[in-house]
Amino acid sequence: MPYWLLQDEAAREPFAQAMTIQQRVAEAQRAPKRVGEAPYAAPLNYAYHFDASKLARLLADRARQLGVRHVEGTVTDVVLDANGSIAALETAQHGRFEAELYVDCTGFRAELIGKALGSRFKSVRGTLFADRALACKVPFATPDAVMESCTIATAHEAGWTWEIGLNGARGIGCVYSSDHIGDERAAEILRGYVGPGHEDVALRSIPFAPGYREQQWIRNCVAVGLSAGFLEPLESTGIVLIEAAVGMIAEMLPHSGPMEAPARRFNELMTLRFENIINFLKLHYCLSRRTEPFWRDNADSATIPERLAELLQQWRLRPPGRFDFVLDTETFAFFNYQYILYGMGFDTDLGAGRDDFTQGEEASKLFAKIRRFAERAVADLPPHRTLIQQLNALAR
Repeated sequence: MPYWLLQDEAAREPFAQAMTIQQRVAEAQRAPKRVGEAPYAAPLNYAYHFDASKLARLLADRARQLGVRHVEGTVTDVVLDANGSIAALETAQHGRFEAELYVDCTGFRAELIGKALGSRFKSVRGTLFADRALACKVPFATPDAVMESCTIATAHEAGWTWEIGLNGARGIGCVYSSDHIGDERAAEILRGYVGPGHEDVALRSIPFAPGYREQQWIRNCVAVGLSAGFLEPLESTGIVLIEAAVGMIAEMLPHSGPMEAPARRFNELMTLRFENIINFLKLHYCLSRRTEPFWRDNADSATIPERLAELLQQWRLRPPGRFDFVLDTETFAFFNYQYILYGMGFDTDLGAGRDDFTQGEEASKLFAKIRRFAERAVADLPPHRTLIQQLNALAR
C-alpha cells in the first residue's frame, strides 16, 4: 500500500483496483465462485444478499428443529420485582411467563430495556444526520437481465441510495436526512434512480433514530438487535452487532449468581462497538467534497467524533494500521478504513519517508500480478445471475 501512495496520483490505478482482484470481478457482475465448488468455499471472499423475511422464517424453522419452543402472543404487561428486575411477562393469549433471562428483541419499541427498565437512548444524530429511508422492489426488465454481484451505494444531495440484486427483483432504497430534504424530494430522487416505467412502484417509508441504548444489559434483561440500537439501513452492521451480542451472552452469562458484572462488561464492549461503527460510517460522509448543504455539514469538524478526528490527523502522514484498532471491539479493520479513505481521495503524504521504501520493483511485480489475476477471474467466473440460476436448479 505505501508503494501505491508513492505513485503518481494522476497515473496510478484506483486503490481498490490496485489492491484486489475483487473490484474488477464485481464491476463485471461476475459471481465470486463456480457452482461445482464446495459450500462456503470460493476463490473470492463473499457475503450474501437475501430476503430478510424468508431468512427469518428459515432460522425460526431451524430453531424449532433444535428444540426451541415458539409461542406467539402479545405482551400486555412487564412485571418488575422489588429489585427492579423483570419478574414476569403477562400476555393476552397465554397468560404469565417467567424466566431467568429476558432477551428484548422488540425492535425500535424496546418494550423491556427501554420502557420497562428505563435504559436511556443515546442519539448520535449530531454525527450521523440520516434519519429516514424509502425502499422499494423493482422487477427486472427481463428474466435474463444483468444482476449486480455487490451492493451499489450512490451518493445523492442529502444522503445515499442502495441497490441490491435479488433473484426476482432489484431492492432499491433512498437514505436521507429530513433536516436537509423533505419526503417528497426523497421520493423524487428514488424514482429518478429507479428510472422510467416504474412510476407506480410502492415506496415503503422507514423513519429511524440513529443511536443506541446506553445500557443494553440491565439486571436480567439484555437487548439484542434494534432494541439495542440502530445507526443506518446497513443490514451487515446490524447483523454483526446481533452476532457479537449473542456470542458474548452465550459466553458471559453465569450459570448461577448475580449478573451485574457480566452486564457491565457487555455494556462496555457493545458501546465501543457502536461508537466504532459510528466512526466508520462518518468517514464515508466527512471526506466528501460534494457542495450540497448535507455534505458540507458532514465535513464540519464539530460533527466529527474526537477519536475519528484524531485518526484522520495521523493518517495525513501515515496510512491506517493494525495498532489503530482493538479488533475485539471493532466491526471494521484497518484495511476497511484504507479502502474508504483512498477510494474517496484522501491524501496521505509519505514523501518524507520515500527513501525508506526500497522494494519498488517487487511492488510493481505484485501490482502486475493482481491485474493478471483479476483479468483471469473475470474470464473464468460466471455471471452472477448464471450462478444463482445454477444453485436454484440444484436446490429443486
